[in-house]
Amino acid sequence: RLKMSEELESSAGSICIECGRRSTQQLYREFSGGIIKLSQCPTCEKVVDKYIEFDAVILLLDVLLLRIQSYRHLIFNYGIQSSMLWKFSIVLVLCDAYTKLRLLKLATTESILLQIHFHSLFLQSILGNVLSEYTNYSLTKL
Repeated sequence: RLKMSEELESSAGSICIECGRRSTQQLYREFSGGIIKLSQCPTCEKVVDKYIEFDAVILLLDVLLLRIQSYRHLIFNYGIQSSMLWKFSIVLVLCDAYTKLRLLKLATTESILLQIHFHSLFLQSILGNVLSEYTNYSLTKL
């Protein structure tokens, strides 16, 4: 279970996955005998990062369920590389575009028209995500 925690840095500067506040304390403390104690957030008083103890399958399920806590863990506390983050973002946008295409119920089955619709939905998804992130970033700077 704690395989993922071996890859985590137990350093300061992580964020709380529940409230999103930057934490000055470590994610966990290790004691003798392999016992760890997860740190609590001083702001929301919940565990700073519960995914340290979770299996990778549970984390993947939470990512697929679009739980913000799992994304915060991956991006801020897990130390995911920026190249992996870009690949992950592209896969999510592709899945979003495909889902929107399936929900359209188009009357055509021509390959070229479906590709055109898919590409336009892909660009809409990218634009929507970029605008959403810019808005979130702008609001947090106020």
